[in-house]
Amino acid sequence: MREILIMGFLLVLVAGCSRKEKNTKSTVSIRAPSANKVGAMSAMPSNRKACYGVSINGPGITNLPATSCSPETGIVVGFVEAGALIEAEVPQGSNREIKLFVFLQNVGEDNPCPEMGASFSSAQLSQIYMVGSAANLTLESEVQTVEIVASFPGESQNIAVTSSMPSTCTAGTPASNGLRGFKISTASQVVTGTGIKMMGRVGRPELAIESVGGGIKLKVK
Repeated sequence: MREILIMGFLLVLVAGCSRKEKNTKSTVSIRAPSANKVGAMSAMPSNRKACYGVSINGPGITNLPATSCSPETGIVVGFVEAGALIEAEVPQGSNREIKLFVFLQNVGEDNPCPEMGASFSSAQLSQIYMVGSAANLTLESEVQTVEIVASFPGESQNIAVTSSMPSTCTAGTPASNGLRGFKISTASQVVTGTGIKMMGRVGRPELAIESVGGGIKLKVK
């Protein structure tokens, strides 16, 4: 009799441990457009690397309100390489909206995709485009796949243009790939800083590929 009672207790204990609380969030999975651009994405420039990200808004989701120089965003994920999977954990509910953005690197660049921020920096506004959206979505299962029809609006229709942002949002800000650094883009330039003056000229390095002095090391590649 004692053995039966012990076994019964263990069975109840195991059953209690296996109980699972109801999940109130969904994992949304979106496959970024592939590098082989077809249909409405065929207008994407082939000489600019594309990185994709999403913003998800809706009731109960903390959002960053729109400003004159940045659109409203909610849960942001990205940027990722073309063809990669974008996944976001989102509170379940109705009236969810997902916006798909693409960040185009400058011509000839092949850098890692930058991190997508809740607000878009002035340096990136002219390189970000909204290429698709899905609205009035109801998320009610733990894992939910969402399809968005992507369409590239054209290189002149970046987010600053389509959102009617004032020219001051991008004025005087060179196009950026989202990575820190400096760029010399004309025949010659001078870059100055505290105790530093660097002069650059476009050309091909001949012999020396490394210059050291004054605590500064400059490598030319």
